[in-house]
Amino acid sequence: MNADFRACPACGSRNKPKWEFCARCGESLQGVPLGESTPVEAALEEEEDQNISSAAFPWVTGLGLLAFGTLAVAVTVSSEKRAPDRRPNPGIFTLPTLPASAPPARPAVKDAGAEA
Repeated sequence: MNADFRACPACGSRNKPKWEFCARCGESLQGVPLGESTPVEAALEEEEDQNISSAAFPWVTGLGLLAFGTLAVAVTVSSEKRAPDRRPNPGIFTLPTLPASAPPARPAVKDAGAEA
């Protein structure tokens, strides 16, 4: 296999051979040979193996889904047993209307005896 990476001595991440610093932690990669695994990388591989073994218990996921389903059914049943809410007054949803226009103004009537 062609060694086309530099493994960071600090965090174990793989970096391109032309890079001078680690992309993850910023550690200098000068003097780091191409393609060699570091102890940090080996420790990460062991940790991944432990994660796989802990994921071998699907019943934990099943119990979680069962609990969630039971809770959903309980909430649905209890909400249907409640009394129906009071309905709001439909008058609050009506749009306001303009008042009827005022009747036209009457012409002024002059008294016959009040000429000035």
